[in-house]
Amino acid sequence: MDPAGKAGAQAAICTTGCLLLLSLLLGGARALECYSCVQKADDGCSPQKTKTVKCPPGVDVCTEAVGAVETIHGQFSVAVRGCGSGLSGKNDRGLDMYGILAFIQLQQCTQDRCNAKLNLTSRALTPAGNESAYSPNGAECYSCVGLSHKACRGTAPPVVSCYNASERVYKGCFDGNVTLTAANVTVSLPVRGCVQDEYCTRDSVTGPGFTLSGSCCQGSRCNSDLHNKTFFSPRIPPLVLLPPPKPTTQAPATSVTTSTPAPTTLVSTTKPTTASQTSPQEVHPETSRKEESSSAGGAVGHQDRRNMGQLPAKEEAHNTGSATPTAGLVTLLLALAAGTLS
Repeated sequence: MDPAGKAGAQAAICTTGCLLLLSLLLGGARALECYSCVQKADDGCSPQKTKTVKCPPGVDVCTEAVGAVETIHGQFSVAVRGCGSGLSGKNDRGLDMYGILAFIQLQQCTQDRCNAKLNLTSRALTPAGNESAYSPNGAECYSCVGLSHKACRGTAPPVVSCYNASERVYKGCFDGNVTLTAANVTVSLPVRGCVQDEYCTRDSVTGPGFTLSGSCCQGSRCNSDLHNKTFFSPRIPPLVLLPPPKPTTQAPATSVTTSTPAPTTLVSTTKPTTASQTSPQEVHPETSRKEESSSAGGAVGHQDRRNMGQLPAKEEAHNTGSATPTAGLVTLLLALAAGTLS
């Protein structure tokens, strides 16, 4: 091969290799394109509102997720589309929370604008039945089916009559939220309506990026706001602080009142004094006399004077009787002495 032909062949090979390398580099650096939208029980993911975005480096899947919720008075859905993360594939799941039904679908793919395969208007839910074919059972609840948080605040949402459907009794009221997280976006909407359980505590059911949580209550229109409250099932009593137990019998109270006046100063002061002076049998009479004397004033003086008058009278009578023979003896001796002298 002549030098000119050889040079031309080398140039062609270089050009082809360079173009192939450039194509590979450009193809590897090209960002993935995905549909992006957020639907909150509205037409947020309709073709008119759906946008196309380029995913950042390292993101190689497009994501779409939809969660449909149904009560006995209606249904709504929340949906998210955008650039995702993880593996490609599809995941479906159905949930039932006390008669509130939910169906979650998650789909991820690796091609450009491949995340528009789920039909957001057709929901794989089992309807509770024709509402007009059932009679109300007397319970009433606030109902939030696809309403915003502002429209579902307090007593603002509409009131619906509960009824029993498909052999299920709906007499409880529910207040909760549905949350869907996908493509780095979180969508949340309130849920209220009639449920089967009247006493459920704060509970939740989960799916792929999906959570339905809330509480139940008993009584008409009791679900005006259960978000920041704690409820207990009647089968599980709550922990409460009990007051101290009260006495069940009157014996302790009687013993206290009767024993209170017992340790008086009169008894404690008189018992040692009388015990040291008299016998045990004479303690109570003397104690009573001394108590009477302390309270009666001059009665003790009169009693003492009477005793003092009796004791000397007895002694005087005894002395008179013994003095008579002595006087006679003295007289006889004097008479004898006088005769002798005469």
